[in-house]
Amino acid sequence: MEAAGNVFGRLGFGAAKIADIAAEAGVSVGTLYNYFKNKDAVIDSLVTHESSHFQAFVRSAEQIEDPVERIRQHIDASYRFLEQHGALLAMAVREGVFRREIAEQQFGESRGEIHFYMLGVYEAALAQAAAAGIVRKDVTPSALAVMLDGAVSSLAFDWVRRGRSQSLHELSAVVFDTFMKGAQVR
Repeated sequence: MEAAGNVFGRLGFGAAKIADIAAEAGVSVGTLYNYFKNKDAVIDSLVTHESSHFQAFVRSAEQIEDPVERIRQHIDASYRFLEQHGALLAMAVREGVFRREIAEQQFGESRGEIHFYMLGVYEAALAQAAAAGIVRKDVTPSALAVMLDGAVSSLAFDWVRRGRSQSLHELSAVVFDTFMKGAQVR
């Protein structure tokens, strides 16, 4: 998976060949075909692999009692992970991998686990914050979670579009502060 990520990040999905991945991994092409039917199967495995690593990376924030701090830490951890995997994220955006993933989510396929996981994390924390009187109650926690997720995702995509020229995780405070000021009790 590391070799596939390196090759896709460097060459892009379209230009990368199974032979490139095999060479990067130090195995024969035949060996790679023992595990993967084709390049699409490699990218599908890579998306699953990276999604599970992402979840493991951000799970540490789930132990935080304060729901607002938990949200802030989740955003920061998400952006730190994306920074570390920026080349792969850039390739995925460039090649339309996310468009395919989003389309599969819309039609009930199981590829949206990470998206639904993050929405659940945000919604639970926002429900707890609303119950404590920290965030507004006139908007459902579910709607607030969707708005927050949209802001977090949009900034990540913009970071890729702008060539990953600045630190993404340093922007997590900006997203968090902007969202929370709009979500405060009125």
